[in-house]
Amino acid sequence: MLALVSLLSVLKLNTRKIQFLAINILFILGFALIYWIWGTPEHFKSQFSAPYLSSLDALYLSFTTHCTLGYGDIVPISSSMRFITILHTIVMISYLFLVGL
Repeated sequence: MLALVSLLSVLKLNTRKIQFLAINILFILGFALIYWIWGTPEHFKSQFSAPYLSSLDALYLSFTTHCTLGYGDIVPISSSMRFITILHTIVMISYLFLVGL
């Protein structure tokens, strides 16, 4: 704990920046959980050999969606997962807009 506090003081992260980072991490982990739970072949097409998304695949998909990178190696194919992915992007962009105000 002391090491974390000293690291934060060295990085000069104030409370607002820490909250911003924490909320972004929670968004990524929350959507990764959704993608992992519904990571079945009828919802996603993946270039990887496993038919179901692993927890790492779900985290990877959530991170690339959150950062609006979208490499295309894991693609939502069902309408429900496309909606969740769109919702993820809207939530992220709205959050960034509101924080910037």
